[in-house]
Amino acid sequence: MIETEHAQGMVVVYLPAEKLLFNADLFSPGDPINEKSAGELYDAITRLKLDVERIVGAHGAGAAGPVATLAALKEAAKR
Repeated sequence: MIETEHAQGMVVVYLPAEKLLFNADLFSPGDPINEKSAGELYDAITRLKLDVERIVGAHGAGAAGPVATLAALKEAAKR
């Protein structure tokens, strides 16, 4: 869980072997970007030192779920 302005105790799923992080509402590729939420997610990933290569969002474009890279999140968060 991470603390965000959107929700207290926001749940994300991190699969370390796959280097994949799943989230809802904070950052979903293909959806309009909320810079603050994207920043909170990026900051949590870096603070927790998670080795993330792919980010899957629960919302947005894509039949199998939208996928982005950590670099795309960093850009969206303007970090």
